[in-house]
Amino acid sequence: MSCLSLFLIFFRSDGTLSAEKIYQNNLHTIVEVKSFTSDVIMYGSAVCIDDGGLFITNAHVVSYEEYTEVKLFENIQIRFSNSDEYIDASLDKIDYTNDLALIRVESCANIAKPVKMRVSEPCEGETVYAVGNAQNYGISISNGIISQRKLNVEIDDRSITAIQCSLNITEGNSGGALLDAFGNLIGITTFRLRDKLGNVVYGLCFALPVNLLKDFIAS
Repeated sequence: MSCLSLFLIFFRSDGTLSAEKIYQNNLHTIVEVKSFTSDVIMYGSAVCIDDGGLFITNAHVVSYEEYTEVKLFENIQIRFSNSDEYIDASLDKIDYTNDLALIRVESCANIAKPVKMRVSEPCEGETVYAVGNAQNYGISISNGIISQRKLNVEIDDRSITAIQCSLNITEGNSGGALLDAFGNLIGITTFRLRDKLGNVVYGLCFALPVNLLKDFIAS
């Protein structure tokens, strides 16, 4: 394949990127997360936000509930998609109300590539991509559209303002990136809903919007 053909595959005339290019661009940005104690283990995702090895993820990726008490995992590790080795991370801060956490991985400051956060509000009908550690099978990508850019959702007895998307996420995607067609971060993929029988509603997922992430990071 010629260089011109590869360019046309990766970059389109309107400036948007192909799914392949978005995936490749984020292999050093979005990482697998493993949080564990001697008895409990949780897998998720995290997104690099600065050059110092700071990553954003969900609070429920780095904490767990035991006998109605929320506890922090004793160990947090990350792994890049092209590596077999996990790297130790430390908790920087956490917000249980908005389900957000920052973890720091100082040893990967020269490896991790910070994501670019979107400035403008997303719109209904936009193509979006979820990149994360789906089912703990490693970093993968899926696509859909924004169904509603701002929706108040009742979950765990609290109201969360989230972006509703028509794409599939699974366990392990929590803390992963919701990206627009330019590769900019729109939000953090966080939860799905269940029907009255307790079954997961597929093709319907929710992400915490980037403005909420910015407020948390700056606080």
